[in-house]
Amino acid sequence: LPPERARQLTLGHLEHQMASSLELGSAAEYTEWLRLYALALAQQHAVRRARELCDDLLGPLDAAASGAGAAAAPLAWQPAVLGLSKRELLKHTVLPSLATNRALQRLLAEYLETLEATL
Repeated sequence: LPPERARQLTLGHLEHQMASSLELGSAAEYTEWLRLYALALAQQHAVRRARELCDDLLGPLDAAASGAGAAAAPLAWQPAVLGLSKRELLKHTVLPSLATNRALQRLLAEYLETLEATL
């Protein structure tokens, strides 16, 4: 396979595994697949996708947009997945995995600073 196609297949496989673990309700498996996905993003220098992942886990920074209200929209951001805090997953699983690529240091610093202000 051409290298780009192999990278796409790898990321697609990891995304599928994360979705499968969500459907099965396995928090431990989800955490491990998330870690491997973040490592793959770091290895592939996939900055845009890494930022999308971090944004999804970080969620909105104001309480009104986080789905905390009683009449929250069904598509509102949820602060947890499988009983795990998304922000804790970001801090303890995703960011350490992304840190394996020194080119992502600016991105890491940005999210760490934001997390410190919100946790």
